[in-house]
Amino acid sequence: MPNSPLETRLTRQIASCGEKDAAAVAHGLLLNCGHIKAGAELTGAGKTRQDLGGHGRTKDREAKQRGNKARDYKYDAKTNTATLKKKRALTSPCP
Repeated sequence: MPNSPLETRLTRQIASCGEKDAAAVAHGLLLNCGHIKAGAELTGAGKTRQDLGGHGRTKDREAKQRGNKARDYKYDAKTNTATLKKKRALTSPCP
């Protein structure tokens, strides 16, 4: 069975860090997290994560770590990171 986009992306990320057996490491991580079954078929949780896409997963991870909501973050595709959006100051309509 071909790899899911979720597994393919994780494999590339791990390989970029110099891991020689990135595919096996990625497969093992996704199995342990419950995102794929033994035959590389996505579970319900895996399908949900895949549907988020790369930017959505990045924002979701950051939000979980910091205790915020994913919508509070903006995604930077160049660095594959999410940063907290600046909150707009409320301006008073009265002078």
